[in-house]
Amino acid sequence: MTIHHFEEFNLAHQPTSLPSSTLPLIPATWIPLPTNVLKLNFDAAVNSSRNGGATTVVVRNSEGQILDWAYKKYNFIIDPLVLESLACRDAALLAVNRGFHYVVLEGNSLLVINAVKNSVIPQNIQQIIYDVRQLSLSFTSISFSHVRRTCNLAAHALATKFLHESHVSCNWVA
Repeated sequence: MTIHHFEEFNLAHQPTSLPSSTLPLIPATWIPLPTNVLKLNFDAAVNSSRNGGATTVVVRNSEGQILDWAYKKYNFIIDPLVLESLACRDAALLAVNRGFHYVVLEGNSLLVINAVKNSVIPQNIQQIIYDVRQLSLSFTSISFSHVRRTCNLAAHALATKFLHESHVSCNWVA
């Protein structure tokens, strides 16, 4: 089934209560990008009981407005690091397929962001990170940034919502 409307996104992006933490919460603020740069937030979710996971990508312009989004379900993959890596690759694929030239890819997995930027890559995600690096050559400018989960709520809400929907498997083709 293909999802074409932002209504589903808006439903998935309803405010959710986050667990309280003993650490002080630093308020998240949107930092405007140059007008020609797009930000792609990516995230993943795991559903062990259904033996699978999902990835999502949310595309925003320099003003923070949502321009596009993508969702993909992965059967038989429940490793969070692998799914986060796939989410990063899905973000890069979406950007290439949409013809974006100046992008920032943001995710809340520091391990994935560091793997893309550095030479030390966990063995179970080496091929996925290699794919991301190869896709990166397609852009005029690309950067990778780590954000806290609280700054990645739109992508996380989508991943969580659609992971539990059995009739939805993907809303885009890479």
